Amino acid sequence: MLRNSELKNYILIFLIGVSSFCNAQSFEFKELNSLKLKKEMDSQEEYVDPIFYYFKVFYGLEGSKTEIIKDEYDSSYICSYSQKIKSNIYLHVNECGEGGNTTLITLPRLNRSNLIDWIENIYSSMGSDISNIWNENFTEYIPEDDGAGCYFKILENINNTQIEVYCGC
Repeated sequence: MLRNSELKNYILIFLIGVSSFCNAQSFEFKELNSLKLKKEMDSQEEYVDPIFYYFKVFYGLEGSKTEIIKDEYDSSYICSYSQKIKSNIYLHVNECGEGGNTTLITLPRLNRSNLIDWIENIYSSMGSDISNIWNENFTEYIPEDDGAGCYFKILENINNTQIEVYCGC
């Protein structure tokens, strides 16, 4: 039989675990109007990556880019970097080499339906005419014909959610 003090300890541990789980689910994407975002990006003088632009505008950057790699043919062009975003978000972008680019987004754990909506909206803001569809368990948002385009893959663990985005052929 448990003593009163042991029972209190078990209850405290349980409550801490439950509150940690609840806090991990508290992050939500800020509302994204894909048409408005696309219009804003189109008004920029140079190409703007929609994912980077969204996080910069809606959350704000923390510090400057790190882990910088410059293009081997054009040393003025940064082809790979990491960027910390406010709200405990991290981006790693790699556009080095031919064939496509990859962005890894690490976020606090979040609600799946909010995540799915955001992926669909950010993809719409990219202005692609390629149709994407969800796989059976809604972990991958891929071109309908499995060809060239943007592939989104959701990776979840206890503490965070990652979105791996590959665009290319």
